[in-house]
Amino acid sequence: MHAESSASRAESELSVRISAAAEAAHLGRHQATYPVGMPSWTKLWGSALATAFFVAVAIAGVLTGEAGIAVIIGGFVALPLTLRLLLVVARGMRHQSKYRGARLDLYQHGLIQVQHDRVRTVRYDTTTMFQVLDHYYLTDTIGQRVELTKAFSDQQLWVRAIEEAVVSARLAPALAALEAGQRVEFGKIWVSAAEVGDEKSSAPWTQVDDIGARASVVGIGVKGKRIRPYYQAMSEFPNLCVFYALAERLRRST
Repeated sequence: MHAESSASRAESELSVRISAAAEAAHLGRHQATYPVGMPSWTKLWGSALATAFFVAVAIAGVLTGEAGIAVIIGGFVALPLTLRLLLVVARGMRHQSKYRGARLDLYQHGLIQVQHDRVRTVRYDTTTMFQVLDHYYLTDTIGQRVELTKAFSDQQLWVRAIEEAVVSARLAPALAALEAGQRVEFGKIWVSAAEVGDEKSSAPWTQVDDIGARASVVGIGVKGKRIRPYYQAMSEFPNLCVFYALAERLRRST
């Protein structure tokens, strides 16, 4: 009863801290919360009992002089089951240690991530977002990286929501910069109202016929060229979702 009361009080205090951080950063309306699922140790009872049974059979074989049974059961059944069980337990404990109490809260103008009791705040209009496989990294309001992984529930939902919000916050300023004759840079790739290029060369949007990611590399194809002349690893491509939205609009308008 005391433990439940302490946990409830800690959760209430955390909610107050999250609300205060959201208000301080002017994140607007709360939209969704994505917790981290913890390992269900009760699901391992079946594997644990099966492992214990075959270990006992192997030991019995040794004690009764049935070396063949001991070798077969112990080496080919009990040992693999034991190693697998230990690996699952180790992974579960590592996950539990890393994400205990972690949560992701999405707001109208940003998000808050909590991990190891640390509250991190991100605003969509100032953040820089990178993707490395199924890991996402965003800069928070003090310029430090926040890591979001599939450990947070419903990854597809929060990834889509964050990308749409970042595009909504960053597309209009990018278009305004282009209309003023400026370039908008995405790592080594840059775009202007008329062209896309890198530090070596450029091509008009009218010549761009393909943009997409393959093997974690974003490539930009140009008519008449077999190899995409402009490319950049997704892990080095800031705000890729904004680049896609910008490129689609510029290709349509030229």
